[in-house]
Amino acid sequence: MPGPVRRVAVADPNVADVKVVEPDEILLVGEATGATDLIVWGDGGAIEKTRVHVDIDLPELNAKLAEVFPGASINVTGSQEVYF
Repeated sequence: MPGPVRRVAVADPNVADVKVVEPDEILLVGEATGATDLIVWGDGGAIEKTRVHVDIDLPELNAKLAEVFPGASINVTGSQEVYF
């Protein structure tokens, strides 16, 4: 978006949170798996809307589990928001 960001919002705050950090920077944090819309308002009434999908990074999760539980046989896999 050209120009400074004036305001931001997400349609579903259970999925993601967003805030303006600087006029040219926003922080978007995933809160839960799912999808939501990100809306950004800029100077002069410009509006941009983007669909955001939040998912679990399974390789990173498995690496962390192996680090926390060395020697344990733990492997998380998933399919359409169901994780085993």
